[in-house]
Amino acid sequence: MGKRIGLYFGSFNPITKAHEKIALYVINHTLIEEVEFVISPHNPHKNQNDLLDVEKRIEMVQAVCNEHKNLKVNTIELGLPLPSYTCDTLKEIKERDKENDYHIIMGFDAFMSLHKWKNYEEILKFPIILLPRDTNDNYDEFLTYKKKLDKKLNRCVAVSYLQEMNILPISSTDVRNGLKENKNVSHLLNPTVLEIIREKNLYQNGEN
Repeated sequence: MGKRIGLYFGSFNPITKAHEKIALYVINHTLIEEVEFVISPHNPHKNQNDLLDVEKRIEMVQAVCNEHKNLKVNTIELGLPLPSYTCDTLKEIKERDKENDYHIIMGFDAFMSLHKWKNYEEILKFPIILLPRDTNDNYDEFLTYKKKLDKKLNRCVAVSYLQEMNILPISSTDVRNGLKENKNVSHLLNPTVLEIIREKNLYQNGEN
């Protein structure tokens, strides 16, 4: 029997303490045994202007994973056509690995707009581990949307809503803006990630 693996998709530009905490929370509070950060070289849903070179982002994510045995880096999207669509990545992952059981770790806002994603029906064949918003409880909103998906797909969509989780109010945008303004961002980043950023002068003076 294979492992239960949580796929955490994102640009991780850069990876923050919030990303790290989410991955560890999923491992400690669900049946997921391992979390893989699936790094997108080109996210079709995000502005690419401030996107750091993918190899540098991988280095920072790897630095975090090195501190936790159940966190891994997944670079599969580097070998796929751009832009990176989640449905295509999932198809490739399952073609390469039929042994393990994959789940998708997804933010609340992303889930609530999932019907707009390419081939979202294929994405929903995978169980979803849903993260709450960092501001308030939106369980009723979630239930209403899930019922619509269930009706449209004529089946019960598998979603585990981590309602009790406290999301750190940290975004990669906050980090990038703080660095450009020469502010202290040490409370937002893993110390090893901050060290890499400082050593390579990343996100400062237009460095990418």
